[in-house]
Amino acid sequence: MKKPYIFAIDDDLSVLREVERDFKAKFSSHYRVLAADPTQRAICIVRQLTSRGDQVALFPRVPALRAKHSCTCRLGATTLWSDA
Repeated sequence: MKKPYIFAIDDDLSVLREVERDFKAKFSSHYRVLAADPTQRAICIVRQLTSRGDQVALFPRVPALRAKHSCTCRLGATTLWSDA
């Protein structure tokens, strides 16, 4: 069975790289970790993964994306909220 994805999204590249590094250190034994800035590219990646049947959990740290919960549901992903 393939590992599900954790997909971090942030508009601050330095924060995004730090989150990606932390997630890989903590979760790479059970999850595949991806990171992207909040552009159409991130949405395309999620659509690709979910259309293949991969499980994806989103970790959006961008206020505009966090407000679009229904969008992530339509993409077939689960949204994880951050208090960070």
